[in-house]
Amino acid sequence: MKKVFLLVLTMIVMGTLVFSQDYDVRKLKWGMTYGKVKEVEKLGDSFFKEEELLGLKMEVVFGCGSGGLYSVIYSTMNAEFAERITPVLIKKYGEPITDLDYSFLMEAKDILKRHPKAVVDILEKNDYSELDLIEESYSDVDDRKIIKGGLAKRMVWKFGNTVVLLLNNVTGGVLSYRPKTAYDESKKKFNGLLVELKKQFKDNTSGGGDVF
Repeated sequence: MKKVFLLVLTMIVMGTLVFSQDYDVRKLKWGMTYGKVKEVEKLGDSFFKEEELLGLKMEVVFGCGSGGLYSVIYSTMNAEFAERITPVLIKKYGEPITDLDYSFLMEAKDILKRHPKAVVDILEKNDYSELDLIEESYSDVDDRKIIKGGLAKRMVWKFGNTVVLLLNNVTGGVLSYRPKTAYDESKKKFNGLLVELKKQFKDNTSGGGDVF
């Protein structure tokens, strides 16, 4: 009886994430206008809503811009989320690869440019200690959290027009759906940005860094 229940639950979750090849995620298509997303998802005056997935409370955020829908992101503070959702995703999309969320990183490029050494150390040495030297921001954005979260490895699946990324940490989990073309373009741009950051870091080191 328990196995039947789990099977039914899995099928419901798979249907919730992507219904068919007619859609890119849920019952949505990339580039869909916010008005259409709002209509399909029955949203109020916001870009997000709360749902339950695998027995966990989730916040679902719909990223919409001038070009229409560009992301759907599930997030929860429950650390069990990744463990529960991973077998569902593998069953639907196959085995994942490991990579970064390049779309997220390019959205945070101005923050990365402020801290080239931290970015280079994390990527080349897997050394996060440089983050401790970054002063706490007086704005609503914490540079350290953005850099650490952005450079954390994710499980990645690709299917059709969509890239699926799963980030797991001790404080919860994030499941992101993004357009494949935009993701691939962001990866190309990030690799170019990384060359700039390495040069900036090298120039700062050879020049002795900031005097003041």
